[in-house]
Amino acid sequence: MPVSSVSNFEHFAQKVRHDIALRVKEMEEESHAYRSVKERETDLQIERWLENAREAWEREYRAQEHRGLQAIRESVNKKWSAFREEQTSLLKERLAEALEKVFPLLAECFILRISEQYRSGTFMLPARFASLVKEASFEVKISEKNEVVFMRGNLYIEYSVERIIEELEEALLERMHMEETVWQA
Repeated sequence: MPVSSVSNFEHFAQKVRHDIALRVKEMEEESHAYRSVKERETDLQIERWLENAREAWEREYRAQEHRGLQAIRESVNKKWSAFREEQTSLLKERLAEALEKVFPLLAECFILRISEQYRSGTFMLPARFASLVKEASFEVKISEKNEVVFMRGNLYIEYSVERIIEELEEALLERMHMEETVWQA
């Protein structure tokens, strides 16, 4: 074997250094590429997690908002119902009081109208209205109730303050502008 010279050794050392430098550079590039891939994957995972968290939060927010609105609707509807019932009851009471005052006149008009329209039948009425039935062809029965009832065959007509209020109730509510849909949220 020949004895190597220093220059051969230097040349060999340079070659080894060069090979090591190349290998280190390749490893650095591979590490950099691996790190870049992992950073992108991590960024995508973070974005997905944030998007899922945002969607879950929005779903919860919408559900909470819906529950809140539903609670408000229910509260408003309960209060509206109570207000409506109170006002309707008050109106009926006042209307009944006013009708009680004018009922004798209304009863007289009713009796005259029925007497013109029908020539015979039976009136059931308080004694104070009996003198209003002028035709002898009508039978008169005295009643304790403050109402006038006319009967003829299958025909039955009741005229009282309660009946008038029943007949007018729908029109009264319309006049009060108390439609349910107005208060829906």
